[in-house]
Amino acid sequence: MRPPAHRGRRSRRRAVLIGSAAVVLAIASGCSIQPDSSPRDIPIDDPASNDVDTASVVDATGDTTIFLVGPTEPGQQRRLRSNQRGALANPTEILTALFDGPTQSELDSRLISAIPPDTVLNSARRASNILYVDVSGSLEDLTDDALVLALGQIVFTVTEIPGLQFVRLRVDGEDRAWPRGDGQSRIGDLKVYDYPGLAESTQPPFPAIGTST
Repeated sequence: MRPPAHRGRRSRRRAVLIGSAAVVLAIASGCSIQPDSSPRDIPIDDPASNDVDTASVVDATGDTTIFLVGPTEPGQQRRLRSNQRGALANPTEILTALFDGPTQSELDSRLISAIPPDTVLNSARRASNILYVDVSGSLEDLTDDALVLALGQIVFTVTEIPGLQFVRLRVDGEDRAWPRGDGQSRIGDLKVYDYPGLAESTQPPFPAIGTST
């Protein structure tokens, strides 16, 4: 007795489906990631080796700029001069170096500091483009021009750090009214524009205008 035609077609369809499923499983198992049987070196061009967050890497090359008080002739106003130090990692290290005063070679070049040598850096905390600097009370012992020079040293040194534009200077955690270049004292952030002309310009002098003949 011959089986019905529809039963034969159903059997062939089922065989095709089973065969297709076997092929898919074989491909999937071949494409799966297999664990290494032993440690291996990751090639430099392997995408897995590029997961390091390069933004967190600090470039410690180059020099750090601090500002000291330059030499002057009698009757002239003292001004700040920029000086290169070795690479320092963060604002705390930079300000600590500034508060430590001139090196022997800088003293030999007649550079001094208006910041009292017993000034202690309590903390330096960065928030956006502002550096909150807390110091001991030694700065308050300075008066007039010496205080302006000391403040200028701190402000100009801090604002040389990339991304910093302002300094909020506190004494033992308390805000103080600090004098600006115009002689007015007020509480708030300090910036280089508060002390115009206090630092020597790094720009070369303009060439003299010749006379045409």
